[in-house]
Amino acid sequence: YRFVVYSCYGVKIYDVDDVGEWLGVITADRVIDGDKTQKQINEEQNERKSVKLWSSGLADALGKFDAVDFDKDETVSAPVLLVSGQIVNSNGHELNQVTPTTIVLEGQYGASDIVIDGLSIQQDKSGVVSGGTNNNHAAIKIRGGLRNKIKNLVLDSQLGISLGMGEAGAADRRSMFNVIRDIVFKNTNIGVEHIGASYNQSMNIVVDPQDKGSFMGDRGTGYDKIENPDETAHAPCHANNGVNWIIRNMATGISSQNSSKFESKINYFISGCDRAIQIIKGTVQGNNPTLNNYQIISEKCKQLIVNDGGNHNIFRFIADGSAFTDRGIQEIAGFLGKGFNQYLGTIKNSAKTAAQFRYSHNLYGLQVSKATGNGANVNGNYGGGLIIVDGATGTGVALAGNYNNLQVVATECLNALVVSGSGNTINIQ
Repeated sequence: YRFVVYSCYGVKIYDVDDVGEWLGVITADRVIDGDKTQKQINEEQNERKSVKLWSSGLADALGKFDAVDFDKDETVSAPVLLVSGQIVNSNGHELNQVTPTTIVLEGQYGASDIVIDGLSIQQDKSGVVSGGTNNNHAAIKIRGGLRNKIKNLVLDSQLGISLGMGEAGAADRRSMFNVIRDIVFKNTNIGVEHIGASYNQSMNIVVDPQDKGSFMGDRGTGYDKIENPDETAHAPCHANNGVNWIIRNMATGISSQNSSKFESKINYFISGCDRAIQIIKGTVQGNNPTLNNYQIISEKCKQLIVNDGGNHNIFRFIADGSAFTDRGIQEIAGFLGKGFNQYLGTIKNSAKTAAQFRYSHNLYGLQVSKATGNGANVNGNYGGGLIIVDGATGTGVALAGNYNNLQVVATECLNALVVSGSGNTINIQ
């Protein structure tokens, strides 16, 4: 090759033949700027490097650069690994995982400050899914770490996004301070799960699988050794907040499980699920879901709230009960603690008894407009509040608990009020 350089005035500056020998041998680790190698300079550059132009694929590009523009469709057969500080940005190009039960994008243990933005993600759905911890192949898996951002994605996957635990032995295994936003799930069996994760934010999420999802749209669970020293790890599920969600066609909309605490789930629309909200008791009573705040609108769900041991929670709701196949709100028997739950909302056209309350010290602010069955059964003790029922084919309020203080308004019911408990104070209209 010949290398010729002219100045802007037409003066020849260089004219060199055999330029390869003149430049010498260039290697990736050659020092070209002080003590920095070319790769170090690449890592410091702000602009994203094109996968199409600069690499053989996404995994290869991430081995060379920290900021990558995923600008071509690609098929992968193994998880694509991301380390701290890496950015994958795309304008809707498709990343297709073709190996069954395999993660698509995976953060390294403890990886922080990752950004995944704008991809269309496909995941093979031919593998078997089962409950519990056997499902460990989320489309996107974060393993501990801090401040990761996952946004502007469309997923057609077997499982969704998992904020999971870091490596065993880490000082704090939780995944924390992450943001998940503007996500659409076209197919999935789990939307977003927080497993041993705390202080995370999710917003503007649509979980709407074409085929009914086997599990839940929004899952929270973890491990709290303070409450239960026999737990296998200490990574509680605390303060994972969600806002502006749509969840349709899943087994469960919101599932709060072991160690879920301080959670806020606000402005959720939940439709066509077996249960809009499910509270699952913990490994010990101290790890039952507690101090959580739920605010939802529900339609065509088989049940509104199933609460097994949850306590000191607030449930705010507006619910269409026409698809109920069991009691709309049901507190499961067997919890020996004090409830202190608040149930504040309206159930319309309940196809079954609208509510079955069993726990003590609850606060009620319930309206039931039409019910096939009773408006509400109150079996708990020491509760209080207002229950308004119109048009129950059975009893407006059936009170079997003791020492409650209730105001009851019941119209057009077979019976307005039936009391079998003792020590209650009731104002009925």
